[in-house]
Amino acid sequence: MHFIVSFFTSLLFAIHPFHISVTSIYHAEEENSLQITVKLFADDLEEALNQNSAEAGAYIDVLNPPNRAKLDSIVQDYLYQHVAFTVNEQPVQPQYLGFEQEDLTMWCYLETTSISSLEKVKVQNTLLLNTFEDQVNIVHVRANGVVKSMKLAHNQTIDTITF
Repeated sequence: MHFIVSFFTSLLFAIHPFHISVTSIYHAEEENSLQITVKLFADDLEEALNQNSAEAGAYIDVLNPPNRAKLDSIVQDYLYQHVAFTVNEQPVQPQYLGFEQEDLTMWCYLETTSISSLEKVKVQNTLLLNTFEDQVNIVHVRANGVVKSMKLAHNQTIDTITF
């Protein structure tokens, strides 16, 4: 019996050995905007959404949603609850543009406009932290021809990058 449990544990670890999200923020100077993408493993997002909606009683299927518009709204709400941005000392609320699925990952898109320059960006990211103890959220910010990164996790959910 121990062998079977060890085998399945090893198999699961090999399939999905870590919990990570990657958020990319790009300052598009010509458009005066921040273009933001959030990449998550679909099964991780599904687990988090179902953990949060357990009291509702309806299972949320991220990979095969019966109602794409409803899932879109749920994903938007989840992102708004778990990711926050302050740009040049001003809080901003990016507009949710939607998501797309690529294999087993979800790409979520946000954008904030009227950002003519980017000197400082503060990011608070608690994505999936309530679901996975080992969750790590990587954030890359590209502005002025430079890329800077931060690693956010349970011990630090907020960080600031200055250009």
